[in-house]
Amino acid sequence: MAGAFVQPNYWYDTGSYQFGSIEIPLAIPYHWHELNHLVKPLQNSETKEERQSIRARILDASEALFYRDGLLQVTVSKIVQLARISKRDFYKNFKNRDDVLLHIVNKLLQQHHPLLPTAAGKLDSTLLDVVCSSYRIHLTERSLALLRASIAASIHWPGLAEAVHMARAQVSAPVAEYLVLQQPEEKLSFDDPLLAALRLGFLATDGARYLLGMPPLSDEELATHARQVVDVFIRGHATAHFRSTGQDASSPWQDRQVLKAAPLDEPGSLSRTRLSKARWQRILDSSWMEFGEFGYDGASIERVAKSTGVPRSTIYRRYPSKKVLFKASAIHVIHRTFSDEIVLDWGHLSIYQAIRQVARIILDRFTQPDNVALQRVLLVESEHAPDMTRLLYSHLVVTIENLLGPLIHRLETAGIVRPELATRAAWRLFILSTLGNRFIFITPASEEERAALAAEAASQFLYGCQRSIPG
Repeated sequence: MAGAFVQPNYWYDTGSYQFGSIEIPLAIPYHWHELNHLVKPLQNSETKEERQSIRARILDASEALFYRDGLLQVTVSKIVQLARISKRDFYKNFKNRDDVLLHIVNKLLQQHHPLLPTAAGKLDSTLLDVVCSSYRIHLTERSLALLRASIAASIHWPGLAEAVHMARAQVSAPVAEYLVLQQPEEKLSFDDPLLAALRLGFLATDGARYLLGMPPLSDEELATHARQVVDVFIRGHATAHFRSTGQDASSPWQDRQVLKAAPLDEPGSLSRTRLSKARWQRILDSSWMEFGEFGYDGASIERVAKSTGVPRSTIYRRYPSKKVLFKASAIHVIHRTFSDEIVLDWGHLSIYQAIRQVARIILDRFTQPDNVALQRVLLVESEHAPDMTRLLYSHLVVTIENLLGPLIHRLETAGIVRPELATRAAWRLFILSTLGNRFIFITPASEEERAALAAEAASQFLYGCQRSIPG
C-alpha cells in the first residue's frame, strides 16, 4: 500500500538509535546520503570474523531501513548500499530480501520475550499479570510497527507473512507453556495451548480496538479490564447454575430466532442525483476494491470513476472528499459482511450448539476477502489517521453488538449468561470466533479446521478453560 509505512513516532525523539554498527541520530528527516555516511566502508576479506561482520552489517542496515522506510521499501540494493558491501557478499549470507527481513523481525520479537511475566504463580494472579503485560506490549510503537510489517507481508509475500505471524505469536509461548503446566491441577481444557494463549492476548487488547487509536486505558481501567478478561478466560460467561445443570440440555425455547443488524448511517451528502441506490452500491463496491488493493494513500477516485463509468464530479457531489468516500465504502463492507440474518432454530439446538453455529458463521464472514482487506487497511492507516480508523472500528463493534445483542439478552434473561458479563459478551464472542486478527494473515485451511475453531470458540465463550462441572 503506497505510503502506508513511515517512521514510528519515537523516530522523532531526541538522541540516537543504534543498529549495531549503524548509529542513526533521531529527529532528523533522512535523505539517502544522510544515512549512507553513517556506515564505514568494509574492506574485502575472507576471514571468519569479517564474514560475521558482513552479516551483522547487513542486518544492521536492514533494520535501519525497516524503521526508516517500512517493509515494502526495503530492497537488496538499498541494503548493500547502506551496508557498503557488494551484492555478492549479500547473497553469500542470505537467500533473498525476504530472508533477511525475517531475521530482523525475529530479532525484534525476541526482545519482547522478557516483557512477559514469569509464569509461575497461581492461575488468576499470573494471568492478571499476563493480560496487563500483553496489553502494554502490543501497544508499543515497536510492536505496532511489526504488526503493520506483517500486514504488508501478508499482501505481497504470503510465505513470509505466515512466518512473520507465527514468529509474532511466539511471544505468547511462555503463557502456553504455563497453561500446559497448570492443566492437571486447574483442570484446564483447550484445543491447543498456543491458540489458547493467543485468545487470551486478543481478549487483552479487546480485538484490535486498542490497536486502532482508541484512548489507552488508565492503570485503574486496565486493572478492571484485566480482571474481567481473566475471569472470562478461565470460567467463561455461563452462570454457575447453567454450568452445573444445563451443559448438555436442550434450549428452553422452541421458536426460530432471527438475528440481524440494523443498517448504519452512511457518511456523505444526501443530495439528490439521478443514479439509483443500486448504482451507488456498485460505486461503493468499486471504491472498496480500489482502497483494498492500493490502500488509502494509493487509491484514486479517478480510477473509481473510470471503472464505474460515473463522472468524478458526480461522485464528489455525494462524497465530497476521498476520506468521506473511504468511510462510506468501509461501512458498506462492514454492513455487507456482517448484517445478513443468522437464524437459530431453537427447537433443534442446545445452547452450546447455537453458540457454535453463530461462531462458525462469524468466522466464515470475517474471512471473506473484502473484510480481510478492510481489517488490514484499518490497522495500517491507524498510524496516520487514528480518528478515522477508530470511527470505522466503532462501526464494526456496533454492528456486531446489534447482530448478537438479542441472542445475549435471551441467554442472560434465561439465567445462562452472567449478568455482570452480558454488556461485553457479544463483542467477546466475536473476538473468540475470529481469533482476534490472526486470520488477516492466514486463513483456516480446511472445513475441519473451521469447524474445530468454532467449537472451541463456543466452549471458551460459555465455560472458559475450566470446563468440568462443579462438584
